[in-house]
Amino acid sequence: MEDVRELVTFITDFPGDEQWNERGDLLVPGGRMITESIRTSFQGAACHCTPVLQHSFYGWTFTVVWQSHSIECIVSVADALRWMLQMRLERPLTRRILGDSGASELKASQVHLHEFLKSDQHFSNVLWYTQRDYDSNRDDKASATP
Repeated sequence: MEDVRELVTFITDFPGDEQWNERGDLLVPGGRMITESIRTSFQGAACHCTPVLQHSFYGWTFTVVWQSHSIECIVSVADALRWMLQMRLERPLTRRILGDSGASELKASQVHLHEFLKSDQHFSNVLWYTQRDYDSNRDDKASATP
């Protein structure tokens, strides 16, 4: 699934919700409200979602079950202006053995996410990347759709 655009960047006007200590060290990363909003959109599409949890020291994560496939969603800061969300299809060994790539379910969940980001007034400048293109700073390869 190397050519799948599984990473989306966007700008949002949600207020910063990160927490810092008195020395200026990050205690809790920002983006929880953003992540909760995205999770709620999936729940509105009758999907089961896990609670939002802190992902390492830099972001927030939840898993959505889309048509019996689990997709991990990780939200974190992309740069000074943009946020990013990575969608990782979780493929158990049994599905791999049976040849079930989950590609159509991942695509359907991406279309849902894209429609939500484009319709919600809090999000703008939505761009989709392959992991390779994003890691290589290939903004010229970004797509306006998944």
